[in-house]
Amino acid sequence: MTSKPSVSVVGSGRMAKALVAALTRCDVNPQYLICRNRKDGLKIIKNSGFQFLPLEDGMEIDSQLIFLAVTDDAISEVAQKLQPQKGSVLIHTSGAKGLEEMESFAKRGGHLASMHPIQTIPEHADEHIFEGSTCSILCEEEYFNQLEILCRQMGGNPIRVTSEEKKRIHIAAVFISNYLVTLSYIAEQILDAGNPKNAIPLNILKPLMNKTMQEIHSKGINQALTGPVSRGDVGTIVNHLAVLKTLESDSIKNLYALLGIETTKLANTANRINEETKITLEKLFSER
Repeated sequence: MTSKPSVSVVGSGRMAKALVAALTRCDVNPQYLICRNRKDGLKIIKNSGFQFLPLEDGMEIDSQLIFLAVTDDAISEVAQKLQPQKGSVLIHTSGAKGLEEMESFAKRGGHLASMHPIQTIPEHADEHIFEGSTCSILCEEEYFNQLEILCRQMGGNPIRVTSEEKKRIHIAAVFISNYLVTLSYIAEQILDAGNPKNAIPLNILKPLMNKTMQEIHSKGINQALTGPVSRGDVGTIVNHLAVLKTLESDSIKNLYALLGIETTKLANTANRINEETKITLEKLFSER
């Protein structure tokens, strides 16, 4: 493969837009943005070096690197539509999927890879969207170096992973990103419960959220842990469970208890509470 590879992108969603934008800053030869909707495609490639092509069956794309930025469920279908050229590598950007989804492309002589930016992609992402983000790369040995260089040119931090590692990373990312949003939603419900017409705004917790994340990354998980469980404060936890019972939401109360059990294990591992307190707390959360 050449030092300045030809690159195409398939898709019309947020990831496709982000890739087109980010690739413009890279040392590549941009070729095609391929999608079903011409209007969407032309909008994405405006002010870029890419050309639009409509997605069709049996497409022969002579790009060396073809990024497949489509939904997880569409990866296999779209891979079947593309006819590999000599040395072409099809790279999907899904965090959840392995390479088997594109097996039809490999059977026709193509090569497979995955490069997943571990980052949320906003609607109007610019060429700096991947700066500082980790990208997990799953590929054959001979293609890693080029994908590593490309990732760095986009501002990302590449790590090579196995298929199993990739799955675990994606699950962890769901907890850190998606479920953090869900926890914020639950916190908002608790704040709203007393007086929905004059609810306490969620943003009062913003400094706490920011500081917690800062402490996790600066001091580590064990040292970042605070709160009633880390102090073995049984009375406060009993009061919390009583208040949550008045919300008439078993799911929130149960989630508080489940997270409490895991936090108890953490507090004990971090030597914040002794074994006796751990047993007391675990029993309290289990009875809820």
